[in-house]
Amino acid sequence: MEKGRAQAAAPAPKPEKKKPEPVEENWAVNLIAFKQDWYAKSKAQEFAGKGVPAKVVKTESKGENWYRLFVDGFKTQYEAAAYAAKIKKTLNLDSVWVTRNKE
Repeated sequence: MEKGRAQAAAPAPKPEKKKPEPVEENWAVNLIAFKQDWYAKSKAQEFAGKGVPAKVVKTESKGENWYRLFVDGFKTQYEAAAYAAKIKKTLNLDSVWVTRNKE
C-alpha cells in the first residue's frame, strides 16, 4: 500500500432482490343478474349443465333486490378475465364483469 492513499473498503454485497410471492386472492366472474330468485336458480342449473359452476347471490342495487350468477375461485384477475372472455362467448352473454371477492 502506498503512503497517503487509503485502502477503499470493498462494497457490501447487495441483497438479492426476490420476487414477491404472488398473493392468492379470490376473483369472481359475474355472469348475469335477474330480479326473480327462482329464475336465477333455474339459469344456474342450465349453466351447470353446460359445465359452468355458477352460484347465485342476492344483491341490492338502487333499492331493488337482484340475484346475480357468478363463478368464483380464480386466484388472479388475469385468470378471471380470461375465463370471462371465454364464458361470454360460450353462454352468449351481452356482458360479464370481473370482481375481487372480499371473503
